[in-house]
Amino acid sequence: MNRKSLAGWAAEVTVPPEIERRERWAIRWKAFRDCARYRRVPIGQATGWTLTVHARYYEISLAHRKHLEERQDRLEIEQTTLQAQLDAPPAGPYASRPRPTGDARELHDWARERRIELKSLDAQRTGTEKRQSAAVRLAAVRTELGQLESEYETFDALCGGAYLIRVELYNRSRYSRADRRITEVASGPPYEGPGWRHRRTHLASVQTRSA
Repeated sequence: MNRKSLAGWAAEVTVPPEIERRERWAIRWKAFRDCARYRRVPIGQATGWTLTVHARYYEISLAHRKHLEERQDRLEIEQTTLQAQLDAPPAGPYASRPRPTGDARELHDWARERRIELKSLDAQRTGTEKRQSAAVRLAAVRTELGQLESEYETFDALCGGAYLIRVELYNRSRYSRADRRITEVASGPPYEGPGWRHRRTHLASVQTRSA
């Protein structure tokens, strides 16, 4: 059963944390096969299979991080635009004069000025509404930006959990055939995700295969 990311904005990538029956048997078969192939590699250290599974979840996590980083770039551009809109000085009030009592020419000039004044007042009201809307949106953008890293870390933890569940089953299956004197089955090798906004070194080296 696929389990979607806990992301509110980037739930397009899925992580399968549960192991279905077919996959469970496949993992056990690979563990039994590796009992001979990696008999000199201590249980809990990396084998070719664990490195492959690690790389799979590393790539899933990296794809999700890329999606979130693209979202972050768009939000930062929007944040800059909104902040510039709020920093711009609002239009000043238009000074009107009382209706004249003179001739037709004066009335004509006053009517023209009055139309300009009404347009200015309407623009002020519209500008105020836009500034209020921009302030609300800016607050939402900043909140979302502040949550992106924790969103990624949650998803990366799901990838790590899915990886470790499979490695544990693999190690237990290797242990059952390799050395029954072992009292504890190592849970490793550990999962190391890409990290947020920087690329962490993948697993340093591959264990040497011993037939």
